[in-house]
Amino acid sequence: MHNPVLHVLPLTSDNSKYNLNLGEILYNEKEIIFLEDLYEKKTNNIELREIKNCLKYYSKNKSRKSYACIKHVKTISKLSIMKPINKYDYLNKLKISDKMLEKIDKEIIREYTNFKICE
Repeated sequence: MHNPVLHVLPLTSDNSKYNLNLGEILYNEKEIIFLEDLYEKKTNNIELREIKNCLKYYSKNKSRKSYACIKHVKTISKLSIMKPINKYDYLNKLKISDKMLEKIDKEIIREYTNFKICE
């Protein structure tokens, strides 16, 4: 049986002292180039519009930094997850580096436990 819930670490563009800087993780140069190439090859107006919507959304966020809201980790139902923009949306392919996951782990430990972390 699949687990119907997942743990969510919300992202924000708000740079507060409580949020962990993840950098520009929403902008993926490889995916943008792929979509631009795909756009040049497509002729179907519906597909062209869908690709253009994704390119517009992610390009406008190119230099926007994202921050993890450590204090707002939640467990939610998988049914409440937002659907992708369309089939060309690459959000579900984004990966975060092991180094950044380690930073997130440390911040969660620091926030929710009395455990002292050696840096």
